[in-house]
Amino acid sequence: MKNKVLSALNIKVSESAYVFDLLRVQIFIGIAVSYVNIIAYTLFLKTLSIHLLPYAYLTMAVLLLLLNIVYEKLEHRLSPLNLLKYIVVFSIVILVSLWLGLSLGFKNSFVFALMVWSVLFYMLNGYTYWGLVSQLFNIRESKRVFSIIGAGDIPAKLIGYLSAPLLIPLFGLTHLLWFSVIAMLAGLWFFNKAVKERNWDAINEQSHESLPHVHHKHETSVQKKGLMSVIFKNELIFSISILTILSYNVFNIIDFTFLSQVKMKYEDVATLAAFVATFFAVGRFIALALKLLITSRVIERWGIIKGLFATPLILLTFSMIFFALNQQSQYMLYVFGAMVLLTEVLRSTMQEPVFFILFQPLKEKLRLHGHLISKGYMLPPSLMIVGLSLIFLDKIGVDVTILLTIKIVLLNLVVWAVVILYVKKAYLNTLHQSIKKGFFSSEDVYLNDKKSIDILLDKIYNGSKSEVIYALKLLGNANHPEINNLLHQQLLGNDPDIKLYVLSELKRSNAVDISLLKRLITQEPDLEIKQKLTSIICRHDPEYLHEMAKNISHLEYPIRKVVIINLLNQEEFNHLIIAGNELNNLIQSEVPEERELAVKIISELKNVRFTAAIEQLIDDEDATVKRSAIVAACKLKMQKTLPEILNMLNRPSEKYIALQGLLQYGDELFVDVDPEITDDYSTELIRLAGKMKGSHSTGYLIASIQSSTEDIYKIVYSLWKKEYKPLTGKETSLMNHLLETCFQNARNKLEYFYSIQSLKNHFLVRNSLHSEIQSDLETALRICCLLYEKGEINRILELIEVGDNSKLYNAIEILEIVLPQRITKELNVLFDHVIDPNDTRKAYKAQDIDAMFDKIVFTQADEFNPWTKSVCIYSSWQNKDYGFIQKLAVSPVVSRQSYVMKETTAYVLNALT
Repeated sequence: MKNKVLSALNIKVSESAYVFDLLRVQIFIGIAVSYVNIIAYTLFLKTLSIHLLPYAYLTMAVLLLLLNIVYEKLEHRLSPLNLLKYIVVFSIVILVSLWLGLSLGFKNSFVFALMVWSVLFYMLNGYTYWGLVSQLFNIRESKRVFSIIGAGDIPAKLIGYLSAPLLIPLFGLTHLLWFSVIAMLAGLWFFNKAVKERNWDAINEQSHESLPHVHHKHETSVQKKGLMSVIFKNELIFSISILTILSYNVFNIIDFTFLSQVKMKYEDVATLAAFVATFFAVGRFIALALKLLITSRVIERWGIIKGLFATPLILLTFSMIFFALNQQSQYMLYVFGAMVLLTEVLRSTMQEPVFFILFQPLKEKLRLHGHLISKGYMLPPSLMIVGLSLIFLDKIGVDVTILLTIKIVLLNLVVWAVVILYVKKAYLNTLHQSIKKGFFSSEDVYLNDKKSIDILLDKIYNGSKSEVIYALKLLGNANHPEINNLLHQQLLGNDPDIKLYVLSELKRSNAVDISLLKRLITQEPDLEIKQKLTSIICRHDPEYLHEMAKNISHLEYPIRKVVIINLLNQEEFNHLIIAGNELNNLIQSEVPEERELAVKIISELKNVRFTAAIEQLIDDEDATVKRSAIVAACKLKMQKTLPEILNMLNRPSEKYIALQGLLQYGDELFVDVDPEITDDYSTELIRLAGKMKGSHSTGYLIASIQSSTEDIYKIVYSLWKKEYKPLTGKETSLMNHLLETCFQNARNKLEYFYSIQSLKNHFLVRNSLHSEIQSDLETALRICCLLYEKGEINRILELIEVGDNSKLYNAIEILEIVLPQRITKELNVLFDHVIDPNDTRKAYKAQDIDAMFDKIVFTQADEFNPWTKSVCIYSSWQNKDYGFIQKLAVSPVVSRQSYVMKETTAYVLNALT
């Protein structure tokens, strides 16, 4: 029963304790607020002129600004737990003081004060309650639970509004304040009880963990940014604050118009109190239904940004109705009352929960600051705008009628829609910033101004090794006239890394000082540098090459290599004879190092091929020579050697060497390989195709989607690794079909997972299914990345891999903005399972274990990996499910399965016999 309730409320078991604790506290605070509202509105409308309400707005604005400043200071000093307690006690003291003032005869002044306090009371307790809530849940949880947690306010006010007409005749309107005091005390008691029973320490630690840095950051921002950045601190807070002012303006002008109409209609205080209570009660009934059953699901389905449009769309609909009605119609007030009712309901059920969710990507302190700024600091400006506007209209003799209010609302709605789009942009930027991982690269920096050139020249003479190389690179990019001299100068130094960089640059240059290089080579102790010097000199000085060739057999291996290569690149026949003979000696040598040297030389030749030699060395008894020969054969794209190299994939000792070599073959591998044998090596070829660039490897992967269904995960991974993008409508359709298949497979696995979850003796199968569901999620994300080219999806995959859930929650929210809704709905189901496998909000139909294993191993075998099928076979034996094992013994399917499945089956059958 409990699970059914939690499922209906769309909350998880792990969240339920905190949710219900907070609901109890909010219920009693809500009851107190409802009594204060009824007393304040009734006494104000009965006792004072409606023209004083704008002045009340101005007073509220000033006091609320002061209250916000004090509250923010307290927020930095106290934990959210203690702050809530102090605010409740402070509220009780104010309520008792107001009762004394009303009871002692200072009625008009204290009625005005009570009207002002009714707003401050609601705002202050809202700050502390939602400030506490915001630190308990991450953004994913917030979308589901915030509307439920906020729903405690609705039954509370229902209790208050429905009981007030019964209590007022018994105790009097003024004494109803004591019921508010009692409700606040009850809420405080329940809160203290909850704090003692559960662990809330993480909130206290969270609230103070970054406190020492607050002032430093504030001072820095004052210096670097303007006043705007200091106040709002974040673009998202700023955008939501603008939206808050607009919405408050609309709500306040609508409320004033409605109250002025009500005051003219009701004379008797009891009747007026009953109307106010009934009106608010009906609104709470509607809000309760919306919050509990609809709001969280609407936000989850529509997304946060679309949810912001709900209130303005309702207001627009009502506005159109008013223009259609006769202005003298007796229904005008009732329709306007319905509009007031729905806007009030939407404000609490949609607007405020969505606002709080929007702040969730921010850090804790910034999140609390956003709540206070947008809800607290933005209400005073709105009250001032509306209050001053109403006073101005009153002074010039303009009556605030329903029709005038509708026209004002319509003007605000236009701006409202534009600001929502700005909020969307700011929200997306905030999500990006919360998960991004950036780096700086200077490969494409070009500097030409004199000051920059002088700095780089100074780095060359006085900088570190990395600074010297960096400066030379930038000066080369800038085509500095002295770059060639600067490069040669660095060869006179002692740093080998700088010398190697300079020689790699000189190799591409035609302006080389050969005489300098010849002097340096006689003194150079480093063999790698000496090899590069020899290569450059031989290329520019044929006489030097001829002299080196005379003593070729006695040269060190690296030097001999570059001499032979340079000889073979010459046109003189004599040079070719010398190099050919020496290379043949190396090939036939009994020394493995010399045979390996021959392979390295052959692999770097551009115009001469030694196919027979490579074929010979591929079968060399020395592993190092064999590896080098395989790599050389593939690098030189010797098609004739492919069958032999592919055959090595069947031998574990040679498989890695063969894969390394085939990778060097490149994209042409998938043109040169015999199509009749590709099926035998599909797993390895799919992996290789993902590491190659080119259309041939891509074409092979696309073709494999339909022919190798058991390798779909590997194919998608390979396409994703090579950053494939569908080029035709047919390819796009294929990817969409693949995505839908992936989702369907995942849905089936979810059913199996939750069906088997209650069977403790099958925990191995459950764990394997969980891993498969995560694999399906990753595959679906990769397919989405191929279809929609969104870098944000790659970042989510990185976060899944490292297990960083704190950033993952924010990253997931981006999907709602960058992907179609039907896809995000499917992905969210998988995300919820991967993050919390014990989430049982949705009920799944129980299945017979033998029937389930039959589907996994036989009828739906292509949907599952070999490990899961093997685990099912082992688990059935371990739990003595002999009916399934008997079927396994006679099935021909197993013989066609993977190695691990065959071995598991053999083990189980042998154990039984």
